[in-house]
Amino acid sequence: MNAFLAIRSTCSHRLTDSCTIRGGFFFLQVRGTRRTTSPPRWWIQPYHGYLRENLSPEGVSFLQKAGLELYMNKVAAVRTDQQSFPPKQWERGSVRCGLVCRKLGTLPQYMRDGTSVICTLLQVLDNHVVSYTDPETWYKNSYVGKKEGLRRLGRLTIGVDSADPQLFTAAYRGLFLKAGVLPKRKLASFAVTPNAAVAPGTRLYANHFLVGQYVDIWGHTIDHGFQGVMVRWGFKGMPKTHGVTKTHRRPGAIGTSGDACVKPGKKMPGHMGNEWRCIRGLQTELIKLFYENSLGITAISELSHSLVNVPFSMVLVILREFFRSKVAFSLKSVTYGVPVGVYPSRV
Repeated sequence: MNAFLAIRSTCSHRLTDSCTIRGGFFFLQVRGTRRTTSPPRWWIQPYHGYLRENLSPEGVSFLQKAGLELYMNKVAAVRTDQQSFPPKQWERGSVRCGLVCRKLGTLPQYMRDGTSVICTLLQVLDNHVVSYTDPETWYKNSYVGKKEGLRRLGRLTIGVDSADPQLFTAAYRGLFLKAGVLPKRKLASFAVTPNAAVAPGTRLYANHFLVGQYVDIWGHTIDHGFQGVMVRWGFKGMPKTHGVTKTHRRPGAIGTSGDACVKPGKKMPGHMGNEWRCIRGLQTELIKLFYENSLGITAISELSHSLVNVPFSMVLVILREFFRSKVAFSLKSVTYGVPVGVYPSRV
């Protein structure tokens, strides 16, 4: 059984270029890129890129076992010194962490009255809590923390998908060694209230959620690559005949007559897809053990076998009929489920 978590990606924007002229400075405003292909510079490089050449399968297996044994010896020493967080009282308005899972596909589920509901199966991976940062520290040391810290929220980081320690750099392994878990391929952070903090090294399962709760799904959309305006924005295009030559799929005029410029935000050809998108208010219909631990939800992102982030929604358990009826939202219509307070022993 496994878990999943949500990350809000932040992309850096270059707002100005500074130039020096005779000892002085002037700032030239430039338009920043919306999408970056490189991670932030403060991230620790996970992979060292070493090549294992001229090694037999037996040699590779021996190195894996030896490296894993050395790492687990260090983990055992760390686990003996760790202290668990004392359990705190669940209150209305508390924000818990979510899970990170892999989308398996869609499968119809049938209600007791015979109604068919198309659900998306999510495989809950091996999610372990890596670290927790209190609101005060997060507010001082992070730009995101300065926004979330105003709401008195801390940061809970979860790692997903354990892998061979030899694949990662020593600095990256150190992030997980402090928590006493194996290195993970993916990291994600959640904004949580202090009373919902979980001790590092704790494994989260699918019972972190309850059937009937509503969650928010974060994930990447399908990457379509470079597309024209007809595919990317749904433009009609130019006529096929009557004097039209080589402009059948072109956007047409992009400028303006008054200002003689291209307005910011003009719909142009470009990269389509591979964007972080969120679908809010999806109901958990089924939690059942299939191959490992899967979570059935009514809808999710588009790409199969991709990692999606499922944070714990503020609006948790709402009746399905509430969304079908055109009734104004009221907190009296919301019922909060009791989360899991005691987690299983460390795995």
